[in-house]
Amino acid sequence: RNMVSAELSMLVSLLLALAASTGSARIPHAGTATSNSSDHSALLSFKSLIRDDPLQALESWGSRSTPMCQWHGVACGRRGRRRGRVVALDLGDLNLLGAVSASVANLTFLRRLHLPGNRLHGAVPSALGHLRYLKRLNLSDNSLDGAIPPSLSRCRQLDSISLGYNRLKGKIPWKLAALPNLGLLELRRNELQGEIPHELGSLHNLVVLDLGHNKLQGTIPSEISSLVNLEFVDISNNRLTGEIPPGIGFYIKTQRNQLVGDQ
Repeated sequence: RNMVSAELSMLVSLLLALAASTGSARIPHAGTATSNSSDHSALLSFKSLIRDDPLQALESWGSRSTPMCQWHGVACGRRGRRRGRVVALDLGDLNLLGAVSASVANLTFLRRLHLPGNRLHGAVPSALGHLRYLKRLNLSDNSLDGAIPPSLSRCRQLDSISLGYNRLKGKIPWKLAALPNLGLLELRRNELQGEIPHELGSLHNLVVLDLGHNKLQGTIPSEISSLVNLEFVDISNNRLTGEIPPGIGFYIKTQRNQLVGDQ
């Protein structure tokens, strides 16, 4: 009887262990489920502001048969805290018509936002400043207007900002100088006014500065000449005056300003 009891006890223990392991495999971690749900909602909010999708690029979005991480243009992380979370949104050159939803800022782990070559209008959402892991921002070649949000300065990992070929107005935010990794600042063919912020001289990793075809005034900040990694500057077709700072060791395109020695 003792032997049967012992065997029965062992069998019960094994069944309980099996049930526990099976149950844990089927039930996702509560935090992960909630996080994935927030990414899912953010993407659907983005889609809701797209009024025309001629290539049906977003057709899979929201489909029950297609997991979120397999939606067109969506890339998810595979390791650690980023596993199953949206890390990139690549929807370039799709002729999408609509606005950029502020809900994109709820994609907590987003590292790349790539939306050039569409028909996006309205403002660049200031809420993008909440994307602490964002490295590359490309909203060029759209119809965006309004000001460049200074809140982008809070995205401390940004190494590339491309907002050219839009209708952006106002001044270049001097707070962008707080981005230590910024290597590309491309703002050409907008309607930006005011002076080139001298604070940009602290962007020591800047390689390309493209401010051509705007309405910028004033002089070229002398601080820019100290940027040792800078290789290309385009400030042509503005309303700049004064002299080109001495000691500039990079290629600088200055045509159609009122600079001394400009050709």
